[in-house]
Amino acid sequence: QKHVLLIDDSQAMQALVRHSLENEELQLSTVSNEQEARAIIQKRNFDLILLDIELEGSNGFDVFEVINGLLQRDDRFVPPILALSGHDAENFGIKVLQAGFTGRIRKPFKGADLRRIVRMHLLRTSSGQLQ
Repeated sequence: QKHVLLIDDSQAMQALVRHSLENEELQLSTVSNEQEARAIIQKRNFDLILLDIELEGSNGFDVFEVINGLLQRDDRFVPPILALSGHDAENFGIKVLQAGFTGRIRKPFKGADLRRIVRMHLLRTSSGQLQ
């Protein structure tokens, strides 16, 4: 079973993502901050990470660097990491990609769109395209 990690400090967003993905064949873990993300990533592997850009006390770009560093240091698979953000500035999507994210999901989003994007990225990791 595929395992997805959501890093988002909003309980409402965690509930929305959980509800949107509840019928998918995957396991969803949720954490609220960088420290919790570090702890869970050191314990297990993930097939996809959804990372909020606006986290209380830090930002998604910094957390992305921490996650990437931990996984690369330990020579572990770095899964696709998608930024979750409500930013709509024209160049924000480019900034996300330049930082190394696999892509971005713009908030607010529809459950069907989230499911489609998650399936697409999990299918890619299953077929070995990203490993």
